[in-house]
Amino acid sequence: MNTRWSAAEIAYSLDDCDTRVLLVDDHCAPMVADLRATSRSLATRIHLGDNPTPAGRLPCEALIERHTAVTDARRGGKDLAGGFYAGGTTGVPKGVMLSHEHARLPHPAARRTLPVEVQATPDHRQPTGHGQQHRRRGSGKVNA
Repeated sequence: MNTRWSAAEIAYSLDDCDTRVLLVDDHCAPMVADLRATSRSLATRIHLGDNPTPAGRLPCEALIERHTAVTDARRGGKDLAGGFYAGGTTGVPKGVMLSHEHARLPHPAARRTLPVEVQATPDHRQPTGHGQQHRRRGSGKVNA
């Protein structure tokens, strides 16, 4: 999620994809009260960080210690990796669903080490609103 967004924009994206659980680090912790008040879908907040776990949030480390590992779902390739949101031209965030294959396309190291089966040559622009400063012009093109 784009942490430069307002609480209202983040809550909109959380509700748009029916997010029930949110992992929050110490840096974003101050925004949680506004998200909780604004979001209709958000039910569980898990704290990731070094500071003491704030009231109303579950401590990540304790959750890990109390539960067993889940079986690897073996997802990859064309399976859904996640929903990514970017600011839209209409002023509200827009969600895009990306497969594992396409989520890794902008990353040069992944393109060199992982097999990519692409029928066309996509000009992929990952809609996350951050990390784009690391891209070189044209680096989104993959020749498969």
